[in-house]
Amino acid sequence: MEPTKEVSSEVDPYENMIQAGDNPDITKERKSASFNLYKMQCFVYEGQYKLKRRQEILDFVESHKEFDDPVHPHFLNREEQIDRATRKCVAMMNNLEAIDVTDYFDEAPLYQFLTIGRELHCLSLHYGMFLPTIQNQCDEEQLEEWLGPAASKAILGTFAQTELGHGSNLSKLETTATYDAKTQEFVIHTPQMSAAKWWPGGLGKSANYAAVMAQLHTNGENKGPHLFMVPLRDTTTHLPLPGITVGDIGPKFGINANDNGFLIFDNYRIPRRNMLMKYSKVEPDGTYIAPPHSKLGFGTMVLVRSLMIRDQASQLGSAAVIAIRYSAVRRQGEINEGEGEVQILDYRTQQYRLLPQLARSFAFLFAGYEIRATYLHVTKLIRHSANTELLPELHALSSGLKAVITWEVAQGIEQLRLSCGGHGYSRASAFPDIYTYAVGGCTYEGENIVMLLQVARFLMKIAKEVRTGTPKLAEIAEYIARTDSGAARVSRWKTCADEDIIHDFEAVTRKMIFSAFDRLKSLEGTMKKKEAWNACSIDLCKVARMHVKTYLVKNFLARVRTCEDSASKTVMHTLAKLYAFDLISGAGGHFMKGGFLSETQANQVQVDIYEMLNSLRPEAVALADSWAISDLELRSVLGRRDGNVYPALLEWAKASPLNKSEVLPTFDKYLDPMFKEGRSHLMEQAMVHEQQPASEPSPYANLIQHGDNPDITKERRTASFNLHKMQCFVYENAYKVKRRQEIHDYVKSNKDFEDPVHPYYLDRADYVDRATKQIVAMMRHTDAFDVTDYFDEGPLFQFLTVGKELHCFSLHYGMFLPTIQNQSDEEQLEEWLAPAMNRAILGTFAQTEMGHGSNLSKLETIATYDAKTQEFVIHTPTMSAAKWWPGGLGKSVNHAAVMAQLHTNGENKGPHLFFVPLRDTTTHMPFPGVKVGDIGPKFGINANDNGFLVFDNYRIPRRNMFMKFSKVEPDGTYVAPPHAKLGFGAMVLVRSLMIRDQASQLGCAAVIAIRYSSVRRQGEINEGEGEVQILDYRTQQYRLLPQLARSFAFLFAAYEVKAMYFKVTAQIQKSANTELLPELHALSSGLKAVITWEVAQGIEQLRLSCGGHGYSRASAFPDIYTYAVGGCTYEGENIVMLLQVARFLMKIAHEVRTGTPKLAEIAEYIGRKDSGRARVRSWKTCSDEEIVHDFEAVARKLIFSSYDRLHSLRGQMNKKEAWNACSIDLCKAARVMHTLAKLYAFDLISGAGGHFMKGGFLSEQQSDQIQADIYEMLKTLRPEAVALADSWAISDLELRSVLGRRDGNVYPAMLEWAKNSPLNKTEVLPTFEKYLEPMMKEGRSHLGISSEGTPHVVQCTASPLASACPLRVYAQARQTA
Repeated sequence: MEPTKEVSSEVDPYENMIQAGDNPDITKERKSASFNLYKMQCFVYEGQYKLKRRQEILDFVESHKEFDDPVHPHFLNREEQIDRATRKCVAMMNNLEAIDVTDYFDEAPLYQFLTIGRELHCLSLHYGMFLPTIQNQCDEEQLEEWLGPAASKAILGTFAQTELGHGSNLSKLETTATYDAKTQEFVIHTPQMSAAKWWPGGLGKSANYAAVMAQLHTNGENKGPHLFMVPLRDTTTHLPLPGITVGDIGPKFGINANDNGFLIFDNYRIPRRNMLMKYSKVEPDGTYIAPPHSKLGFGTMVLVRSLMIRDQASQLGSAAVIAIRYSAVRRQGEINEGEGEVQILDYRTQQYRLLPQLARSFAFLFAGYEIRATYLHVTKLIRHSANTELLPELHALSSGLKAVITWEVAQGIEQLRLSCGGHGYSRASAFPDIYTYAVGGCTYEGENIVMLLQVARFLMKIAKEVRTGTPKLAEIAEYIARTDSGAARVSRWKTCADEDIIHDFEAVTRKMIFSAFDRLKSLEGTMKKKEAWNACSIDLCKVARMHVKTYLVKNFLARVRTCEDSASKTVMHTLAKLYAFDLISGAGGHFMKGGFLSETQANQVQVDIYEMLNSLRPEAVALADSWAISDLELRSVLGRRDGNVYPALLEWAKASPLNKSEVLPTFDKYLDPMFKEGRSHLMEQAMVHEQQPASEPSPYANLIQHGDNPDITKERRTASFNLHKMQCFVYENAYKVKRRQEIHDYVKSNKDFEDPVHPYYLDRADYVDRATKQIVAMMRHTDAFDVTDYFDEGPLFQFLTVGKELHCFSLHYGMFLPTIQNQSDEEQLEEWLAPAMNRAILGTFAQTEMGHGSNLSKLETIATYDAKTQEFVIHTPTMSAAKWWPGGLGKSVNHAAVMAQLHTNGENKGPHLFFVPLRDTTTHMPFPGVKVGDIGPKFGINANDNGFLVFDNYRIPRRNMFMKFSKVEPDGTYVAPPHAKLGFGAMVLVRSLMIRDQASQLGCAAVIAIRYSSVRRQGEINEGEGEVQILDYRTQQYRLLPQLARSFAFLFAAYEVKAMYFKVTAQIQKSANTELLPELHALSSGLKAVITWEVAQGIEQLRLSCGGHGYSRASAFPDIYTYAVGGCTYEGENIVMLLQVARFLMKIAHEVRTGTPKLAEIAEYIGRKDSGRARVRSWKTCSDEEIVHDFEAVARKLIFSSYDRLHSLRGQMNKKEAWNACSIDLCKAARVMHTLAKLYAFDLISGAGGHFMKGGFLSEQQSDQIQADIYEMLKTLRPEAVALADSWAISDLELRSVLGRRDGNVYPAMLEWAKNSPLNKTEVLPTFEKYLEPMMKEGRSHLGISSEGTPHVVQCTASPLASACPLRVYAQARQTA
């Protein structure tokens, strides 16, 4: 059934959106909008009809029980996920009458998201690539043979192009198809391991056919890559055919319901006619007939990318909807004291995180519309006149849009997730699934750097034509030929014309294009063309990005002009300008070069952004609602339409499979024996290793061995430094390097720590079991390491045994024990410390609540003192007061240090800590009055049973309040603590440990990426010289080496903060002087915020640098990332941390201005006077002092600029309102405090060019020199890269990465890892008999095909419908049958 396109009459804009029982905050937001929601939704979706169809499809799916989920998909193991996706996919195919099957842009994707969710599945490539390949690459006879069965799903196919050793470089694929004229067959063969087909969706266990790309050899000649129709499995038994080895490649970052597979051929024969022969062919005698030259292949790619852009925009839109709705109902902190907690959407910093991302989502959606429309227009022209001139330009643009949009969508989703604090880390939020689904787009359908360089090649061609006076330009790129027209025209956002904004973007992009062109031509005079291209490639990528962003701005503004409703148009126009101004702000260095954008204009752009945020604030929720995304499609507890987040979050957590039982098997197996042992022993003394001088080993000891990949051995031998000496420098001395090896050897030699099954293959319950087993075993081997060394040996021992996981002991040692040690009086220490140290009890730290994170003063859990019984009554008064997130709380710990509001004698004395027993120490059952459980699966760290905790008037003795500093007397009298800043010290120490850990994670990621880049060969720089290591590409060096520099910068910062902490602590003990602690606390807060975010971004950059393989969990990147990125929200949310730094800086600025500064070494530069212009020059001659001078000068200027603006605003509003209005600038000032090395420093200057160029501090010539110096440093560091990575001295056991193996033998290890996937224990999964076999039998039955016969040829009498939509072919086949 194809729906009739009837246009509905206008409906109530709030129909279905505002209902009884909704959260009042979200209802208020919806009613505050200035535009009609329905009219805006019609604009967003191009008309009333499409909006109506969205609702009709939703109603259809919700009314059909075959689409129900009896168990939430987040609670399923991988095989169950595949079963669910296959079941739903087949059900979806059996209900195609619900949608217009030709609408693959809107209705088909919506139908899939509503039924299956954000997953690819076993039919994704069947419809996405296999069927289109048959339609577009087969001759008439082949269409007759294969189209009907494929469209009717009598056969199920995939598309096998990518290989283990080759991705984007099609011409160097290694799979061969050699023609045998005697038998008229092709012999398909995998000549070596790197030639194994890798990644095709559905290949692992589902597909029985594949369109295979292989090098065609005939009559002794290689004719290049061609496509072949290859049967893989018997159509009856589903077993692989002889000569075929096929299987699943194992778990990935996301899309785990899809059985991506590997495929190996062993001289496997197929008929000659199984070569797809529409354009080229091989005659029976082996004669090769070449295809006619054609650019029409561009068209398909453009269409596919328009679908990708549409999909990516939808994912960013979904993330924005969740974050904005949640920010409307989440209340945290006060802006004006005494006026109650505000919606976090009221904070300027929150608006700055959310609204530009919402603007991006619409910009990308409208770009998808425009590319699709342009493609259809060009296709129509080609049909009428065969003119393909416009296709290359459109192809280049679509390539650039794919690259820019997929990366910005990934970054945007993570920004939106982080804006939701800790709850964004839970899979209940949907953010982890949205991110892992969307970020795959950065590498599939063309790796992003490759895509950008395609755009750059087109732009350089245009630049050459313009310079030679022969340009052939379509509308998209015609601006390149215009002449420059003076300075920037951008002005106040309310009066600035669209044409002025477009003028400025075009002028800047034009200048960048010709600057890159001139540099390229200059380099071509000194080296080969391809070498010059490689040397210039970083600039070329920047040019390509700016060209794409210029298009996005122009298209967004143009689309807004088509809006017919004036109220909707006004709001959307503001959003479009916000998008443009935010881009100008982010690319300030490019706009300010040569004085094009003045400092006054740059400052005004920033002020205008803040004004637009303020203007859009009341429209935010309604703008999010304009996406018209239902709860079923969103699948998010945080983003629910009704805003009732907290009850839904608790309900979701209770459904966690770990909560089916109060006591997990881990208690009887590991924890109970440990508790009993702890109770029966006295506290053991920790073993402290005496530091003995280590003899100097060979610099290559254990690193270069027989059988290593020769590329990685060559790299190690090219280093100019002694590796051991470098490692001693990195780890501060030879002793620590020696201890790393000794601890590694100890763990390797103990069977207690062996993993019979790779942890990545375990479901969550088994994962928790493994971690508990390993950590209890670790506690029995504390003689192996210095337990007092929580900076190096402790974390190393844990990573070697448990891996990159938090576990049930993490908060016991990290927070519970330190709380007892630092907050207990002598009597309490006597009672609690020994049991906690001996693990006779196991505790956690319960502070965060479901409704409160960073704002300690507004916690809701109460502890009311009852003087009659001398007890505290602990109670959870509202659902939002439930304790949420404490590690180990769910199922492991039996005690907690609980933060609660202390009430005594009718007064609230604020938050205090209490020692609270939770579970019976014998049975492990929760005590009456205590409800406790696991909060469900998360983005990462799923071996840790983070929990929720609800008290129902639960009583504890008076002495269970921690009483070292404050206390309650038996009669209820409250004794306040002495004023002290000593609490800062513990936070500084914890953050130094965090920084050390984060540096280590970035170091691990850099090691993996650099080692892999040294053994991965892809493409040629100089033709005919063979494929090069991808580490030779300048763009790859630019991705890797600055991140390696960051990892060392962060490590050394951690050392310094730790040393400063101990120095300050010693001074306090000696003289009780705490003056330096606030400054050190501010620095550690800022380092925590800056480093955790930069580490997260860096790990993802490094993962993406490894292409598709970085998406596999075999690479270890997904686990490193999900472990590290949690640091952005725990131990203080990053924006809160930055504002703490800013508060300290504004205090210092005030003291400097009033002549009363009290400055320690860290911030003394703020009191200095400015000293002229930038001193930075060529990196080889520039001194450290000159670099530091320039950073301090820019930081100083930012600080006083923010201070002046803050004081200016205080003249118009109260202090807290002024602080909120100024908070974005204040965060920027805090970010400049870094410890620097030259590459790191120059890369920072390059990235923050706008700040350095303000007021002419850094000249255009200096800016260009910095960029040139970065490229020189990359070139200089290139031969040192692997050895520098080895300097981290990270073993394979700690790294746990197939890609980053010491020996560089990646491909054999990758295949071995995949073969161990649990899905490969059997050749045929149950999904075949349950869903796929009945589907294929039905397809064969409809077409009159027998199930018997040769699997090589499937005969069919279907009519040739080559130009039809695949789903329409299937639908018509069903109707005919």
